[in-house]
Amino acid sequence: MDVDSPLERTPETEQHDGKEDMMHAWHKQTAAAGQEKEEQQNAASVKRARPEVDKEEVQRRSRRMLGVVMGTLNDFKKSTEKKTEAEKRREALEVKLRDRLAKEKAELEKRQQAEQAERRARLLEGQRVAEERRKNEAHLANYLRTTTEPALYFLPGKLSEAQTAQIETQRAEAKQFAAENLPADADHGALSGDSEHVAVRNERRSTERDDVELDMEAEMQEELNEARKGDADTASKSDAASPVPRPMETE
Repeated sequence: MDVDSPLERTPETEQHDGKEDMMHAWHKQTAAAGQEKEEQQNAASVKRARPEVDKEEVQRRSRRMLGVVMGTLNDFKKSTEKKTEAEKRREALEVKLRDRLAKEKAELEKRQQAEQAERRARLLEGQRVAEERRKNEAHLANYLRTTTEPALYFLPGKLSEAQTAQIETQRAEAKQFAAENLPADADHGALSGDSEHVAVRNERRSTERDDVELDMEAEMQEELNEARKGDADTASKSDAASPVPRPMETE
């Protein structure tokens, strides 16, 4: 047969078809590579552009967060400083009141000691006068006394029985006077007087001292309460006037 059958393939035909297949595969590979490269470029472009947007947003959020943190820190600092000042005022007031209490207690003790010293001096003076009188009475009991005023004391060279009896009576009276007016240090009360009187006086002093201390402590507590109330009112007004930091916005 002169005409080639379609089913018959010559070497030239196969070579031609192979070239076409190679060209088709090359074009397909080139197109795929170009598309992949374009996709990579687009992705890279998106990646380059996106960080810029994210960076700006992060910066805005960071500034907002920093503002909130700084506002909170400033409010805390002011509150701490105010509390510290209030504590300092309370401590100064407590020191002042303690010093005042100690001073008033010292003055009270000093006044009581002065009163005790004065009473002791009066007692000693009374003892001295009483001792002199006892001695004088004992001495004058050995003499006779005139009935005229001012009285004169004398002692005759020779005593009659009546005069001797008179002197004996005077001596007995002098002894009785001395017994009834013993020195305070010879009695149970010593220099402080009668024991019952001393107990009552000490109890009165203790009660007076306790009353003074209680009054001063009550006054101290009242002043401290007033100071604390004033500090609390000041802190409340300050907190009410302080701006509240805005919360961080979230996207």
